[in-house]
Amino acid sequence: MKQPKGLACEVVVLNPIGLTQASVGEWQTFRVDASDAGSGAIGIAVQGPGRCQIEIGKDNVLNLIDVRYLPSSEGAYLMNVTFSEEDIPGSPFTINVKAPVPEDTEEEEEEE
Repeated sequence: MKQPKGLACEVVVLNPIGLTQASVGEWQTFRVDASDAGSGAIGIAVQGPGRCQIEIGKDNVLNLIDVRYLPSSEGAYLMNVTFSEEDIPGSPFTINVKAPVPEDTEEEEEEE
């Protein structure tokens, strides 16, 4: 018997700040909650001005999936997040990637 396809509309992104902003060369993380979506697989596709390394954590018993990404260049990236080959709510996400703030600049701001 064929297993029913999961429902992308039931997938929720936890900590969505990870899908709005990032810094070049710094890992950013977000969690996908597919616990109410049924069976299916998460898919990630990224378009942007540079490469973007992606790591998708293993599903755990609760069907929470951690996703990490590492952008290589400044600019706007589009990240498509799918479940069972359908966009989840809010996808594609626009991520504004900025250059990292130099460490000595952070210290100067704290002193003011």
